[in-house]
Amino acid sequence: MDARELLADVADLGPFFALGTGEAEAGPADPVPDRVAHIATALGCTQRVAASVAFQGFAAHLVSAPFAAAVLHGTVPDLTPASVWWGRSADGGWVPRTGATALLPADRLPGVLEELLAPLVAAVRAEAAVSGRVLWGNAASA
Repeated sequence: MDARELLADVADLGPFFALGTGEAEAGPADPVPDRVAHIATALGCTQRVAASVAFQGFAAHLVSAPFAAAVLHGTVPDLTPASVWWGRSADGGWVPRTGATALLPADRLPGVLEELLAPLVAAVRAEAAVSGRVLWGNAASA
């Protein structure tokens, strides 16, 4: 089993467990500003609140599939910031995708997640004045 087969299996658990596979698509390198603006408008909230909510949604999408893979299969896809990108979903939102094929032992999960989430924390903090502690707390609850 490679990462693509593993991710296809855990995707059956539901939409937050879906991490698409394939080649990178053309599109914005940073979906954070788009998502933050959408949430701020939809909720009528401040940029700071919208950024925190957006981060939690992005984080949930990033961590769910690797967690499920670790629990169900004892292995995780070898995901890195360079191998994961965001693409548009059918409803206009954002979903993560990857071209990764390698697998790692499940005990590498914490490092994989920290490496994936750190650039997202930085991107959200560049968009709005949100504490890193708040964002890492959001990641833990995702």
